[in-house]
Amino acid sequence: MRGARLPILRKRILFLQFPQLDNDTSGAHENVPLAGGYLAHALDRAAPGGWEPIVQPSGVDTLGDRALVETIRDLRPHTLAVTVYLWNIERTLWVLRRVRRALPTTRIVVGGPEVAADNSLLDAAHVADVLVSGEGEPVASVLAGGGADFANTAERRATGYRWGSRPAPACRLRDCLPPPDAALLAPDASGMAYVETVRGCPMRCAYCCY
Repeated sequence: MRGARLPILRKRILFLQFPQLDNDTSGAHENVPLAGGYLAHALDRAAPGGWEPIVQPSGVDTLGDRALVETIRDLRPHTLAVTVYLWNIERTLWVLRRVRRALPTTRIVVGGPEVAADNSLLDAAHVADVLVSGEGEPVASVLAGGGADFANTAERRATGYRWGSRPAPACRLRDCLPPPDAALLAPDASGMAYVETVRGCPMRCAYCCY
């Protein structure tokens, strides 16, 4: 139809955070995807209206590994962003290897406390397109497909990862975080709300790898 506006197609980005494995299956365990929610907000600031964020779809915490791969495959995200911790990194990489085979064009971004230049698990897996160490909000443009030439980001190359050189953009935390009335911060069905009050640990314990 002449003069009709075509709909704006938004790219789908899926944020996932796999839960801590536990032999106790009597009830649900906490796995609050604050990182994904915060990054979705930062991405909307970096690329307004260009992305359709999906943060931790309902039920993924209870799925087995193969079912997770199938769920991600069915969603067919343009970008898959996952947060890795000490308790989920090996499982996450197992899933990502199979997602890579099923969705070879999906861009995979891995962030979280376990991302570091000397993490041999990430190097050996060589499955992520981009690694992000430390705070992700200042480099949200990387999620939107922008260049990753920041000191806290690395891009996959044929022989390994190449870390950037430029300092990450400055971002005041209060400006980067979602507003207080964001749905992510609202109380859940049990009346429990999760709010970040401090980022990082103020302690400097010699035994702590973080």
